[in-house]
Amino acid sequence: MRKNEFAPENYDKVEVKWNLGFLKASLYGVIIYIVAGVILGIPFMLVNTDIVQEFRYDFLGAWGDSALPFHILMPGLVLTVIVHELLHAFFYAIQCKHGFKSIKFGVEAKSFMFYAYAACKEIIPTSKFIAGLVLPGIITGIMPVIASIFIGSLELFFFGLLITSMCVGDLYILSQIYKNRKSTWFHNTAWLEPNAEYDMVLYKPK
Repeated sequence: MRKNEFAPENYDKVEVKWNLGFLKASLYGVIIYIVAGVILGIPFMLVNTDIVQEFRYDFLGAWGDSALPFHILMPGLVLTVIVHELLHAFFYAIQCKHGFKSIKFGVEAKSFMFYAYAACKEIIPTSKFIAGLVLPGIITGIMPVIASIFIGSLELFFFGLLITSMCVGDLYILSQIYKNRKSTWFHNTAWLEPNAEYDMVLYKPK
């Protein structure tokens, strides 16, 4: 057996449970939005003092100016979700033996949660799966917020926060597997194998 090659007989299968329903996901999303807004809002205010002054003197007017029009917001969200999932696919594919042949796209509608996904058919090291899990959120959510600090754009700041809060599913999976990221392997069988024993499986060394 080659080094770093998966051998199932050397591992125990452990189910990674998905207990994130619509209401819980919505609550977590709001919490992420608020926490990220506070943490990243502090440097934004320190750098963009002119915008802070505008809010102090005309809060409603400044708030209205920072809101993206609906006809721009919705296409922007759709496009960003597509880019987000393509980034998942890219980062998973470079970790998979068969590249993009191991990637499957689709739409999941459990618990009234509608979103696209890119699922990897192969079993890959958990640490590498985590990289593919979180990097799209950083690129499409956190990085726009950081960019908004330097260019002084409230529209981009709030849009980036919204995208970050929409990564609640990725962050939930991360919270379930992060502590077991070393020396383990991960397989996302959800949507790939309808009759699979588990939706997500963590392989721990025996």
